[in-house]
Order: sequence, then structure tokens, then C-alpha cells
Amino acid sequence: MQENAAPYRIETGTLNHAAIEGVGAAVDYLARFGRGKSRREAVHAAVAAIATYEHSLGQLLWSELEKLPGVRLWGLPFTQADRAPTVHSLWKGMIPLRWLASSAPSEFVSGTETSMPHDRLRC
Repeated sequence: MQENAAPYRIETGTLNHAAIEGVGAAVDYLARFGRGKSRREAVHAAVAAIATYEHSLGQLLWSELEKLPGVRLWGLPFTQADRAPTVHSLWKGMIPLRWLASSAPSEFVSGTETSMPHDRLRC
């Protein structure tokens, strides 16, 4: 018989066992990249190490793109350690495809942020 007190009285239905196993496997995978006395400490160390590595890659990409003529970078420079390692750029002579979504044929539009040269447009 089911108890009448929470959380036992709440019927949640069948658990998603495949997702539970998948999340556990993902946590174990991350833990392999870190060090610590517990799995929790290893995951925290791994996430911190991955964030540092991604930040250095973003910083390298930003600094190299800054050197190219005709490239305009958007966003904050990589002066803070907690900055997200994403870079948005506009290139002279290129049009972001999302700007063409309303007028370009569907084969030119995708879900990614990408660009194409002006001379390749056929709309």
C-alpha cells in the first residue's frame, strides 16, 4: 500500500530508466577527466578543467580573427575567466544565412549560424 505522505503519495508514472542510465554514464564519463576523492569532486574538477580549456580555445580564436582584415567581432573580449567561449563574427563580403531566411530558397537556409559569399546567392 502506498503511503499518504509526500513524496510517496505523488504518482509520477513510469520512470525513464534509459535516461537515468544515460545521465549516469555521462557523469561517469566527465568524472574520468577530473581528480578527486569522490565522483562529485572528480566531476567538478573535470568541468573546471574543460571550461579552462574551452576558454583558451575561444581566446585563441578571438585573437586570430582580430588579425584578419574585414572581420568584425561581436561580444566581450576574453578578459574574464568566466566568459562563455563563444565567438560571433561578421565577415566583409559575407551575408549570414539567417538574414536571408525570408527571401532565400529553403536549400540556402539551415539551422546553423553560417554565412555565404555574395556571389553564391541565387535568389
